[in-house]
Formats: sequence, C-alpha cells, structure tokens
Amino acid sequence: MTLRDLAPLIKCNDLQLVCDGEELCLIRNGYIEGTFSEKYLSMVVDYIENDESVPDTIIVHVGGVD
Repeated sequence: MTLRDLAPLIKCNDLQLVCDGEELCLIRNGYIEGTFSEKYLSMVVDYIENDESVPDTIIVHVGGVD
C-alpha cells in the first residue's frame, strides 16, 4: 500500500508522516488531499500507529518507493 492509497481514507484525523524515524510533516484534517507531491504519494506505507499522547492524529510510517 502506498501513501496514495491511504491518504484519501483519512477523513477525520490529522496525519503525521514519518520516514526513517524522522517526522516529515503534520497535515491537519481537511488539508490532506492535494498536499503531497508525487515523491511522497509513491512511498510505501510500512505501518500505521496511533499514539494516545497525540490526540486525533494517525501516524503513518513510510519507506521506499513502490
């Protein structure tokens, strides 16, 4: 699954994008679509986490390109 597949499904939460343990960006709810370049949209989703200390945010870890 790539970020292109996942991003449109996130409707009610913020999205924190992490690559190699480094936060790339935090996108607020309502601004996710149309934000990412082709480079990021083609990145493979490694895993998704929910950290209770970061409310209303889905943390998406991405890796290489599909």
